[in-house]
Amino acid sequence: MRRLHVRVNFLWALSGNLAFAGAQWAFIVILARLGDAPMVGQYSLGLAVVAPLFLLASLNLRALQVTDVREDFDFLDYFTIRMMTSAVAFVVCTAVALSGNYSRQTAAVIAGLTASKAIEATSEVIQGRLHQYERMDVVAQSLMLRWLGSLVVMTAIVFYLKSAVWAVLGACVWSFSVLVIFDIPALGRSGVWRGKLWDSFHRIRESVSRSKVLRQSREILVEAGPLGFILMLVSLNGSLCRFWLAHFHGEREVGLFSALSYVALAANTLVIAMGQASGPAMARCSVNGDANGYMRRAGKLAVLGGIISAGGIGFALFWGREALGLLYGPKFATQTEAFQWLMVGSAFSVLATCAGYSLSSARYIKEQVPMHLAVGATICAAAWWLIPRYGVLGAAYAQAGGYFLQLLVSVAMVDKVYRRIAGTQTGEQTKTQMNPALGEMRIRRHGNPYSYTIGSRALLSGLLALRERRWIPRSGRNPV
Repeated sequence: MRRLHVRVNFLWALSGNLAFAGAQWAFIVILARLGDAPMVGQYSLGLAVVAPLFLLASLNLRALQVTDVREDFDFLDYFTIRMMTSAVAFVVCTAVALSGNYSRQTAAVIAGLTASKAIEATSEVIQGRLHQYERMDVVAQSLMLRWLGSLVVMTAIVFYLKSAVWAVLGACVWSFSVLVIFDIPALGRSGVWRGKLWDSFHRIRESVSRSKVLRQSREILVEAGPLGFILMLVSLNGSLCRFWLAHFHGEREVGLFSALSYVALAANTLVIAMGQASGPAMARCSVNGDANGYMRRAGKLAVLGGIISAGGIGFALFWGREALGLLYGPKFATQTEAFQWLMVGSAFSVLATCAGYSLSSARYIKEQVPMHLAVGATICAAAWWLIPRYGVLGAAYAQAGGYFLQLLVSVAMVDKVYRRIAGTQTGEQTKTQMNPALGEMRIRRHGNPYSYTIGSRALLSGLLALRERRWIPRSGRNPV
């Protein structure tokens, strides 16, 4: 398949992620407007249970596929391991829904979301193949078709039946239709398989039975295990406050907190799109030892994250009450202070996500596990202390504190990765000349101690890239 320019990929990735995030957020609005806070709490608790387990099962294989520049593994290897881990996650989630101390409605929502996530897992491994070819246009079309269609189906069901359970089941049926009608034919067009749709199913079944594929899948499991564990920790850290709210208060408070959180999570959409678009290029820079190119791309993400974070905090400070009242109604507008603190935590999360994409592109995976464990422990300790006293506001405090710790550690890790990549250029003492518009500055990359921080280096690199309006620096060359 013909690869698209990174700018085009960014726009398509942004469109797809906006459709995904917008549909998720719009459904919370629909539940709050057409239903009530307990219905929002049921749906949010269902996601809090299902999402971490399926993220662990995913092993973040998409990031591994995209950064597999040397093609060490075939698509069938990724597909096989994803199907096996998703089957395990399906069984575990079903057991949790049946044996957990949940209401019947919440248990049914968990079961419906489990089936939906299993279908999405199949689509995601196909999207990873297309992402590897840098064809985010097809990936974005799949996301828009799936999530915008699901939104229409879920809205109609909630309007007529007033049930979150049937809404989730309807979205599950729609997601399966998109997999069969759009995603699998797109896999054939990518060159993995040739032939008709049912022929593709037959070849998948034959290929999974090969012993070679199973051996390769074990190798992927060893290499990608930390990726999935990190994704699970990231999702779990974002859901910990909901579990504590449900424990100390109830589904109503969980619904209030979740509704506020979805507005804050919207800030991540642009960063996720840019991170997905620049991930393959950063991976090539890491493999080729191009430290300058790697830092330039990391700087772009840092600048974009800073702009988004500042805008989100300003929005919450000046228009938070009006926005909450308009979106969710008067009962949610009373949580303005909690919303402002959630936006502060979201700012920390956005900047940490920027650093996370840079780390994953350089295959700096296992080293992130202790950081996310520490973040989870921090959120749990703060939530245990603050939520009984302050409720939803205490949950916002706890989440902001955890994400601040994640930001500090992530920035230090990016600096370490940069030094490692720069160290591969043995014997070479490169120099970087900054644009005269920012002041004449020559920085020696090796030999002398660094006199400036990773934050300023990333910021200057990003500003230069934006000023030059170049998303990709000249390949194979360092600026002199």
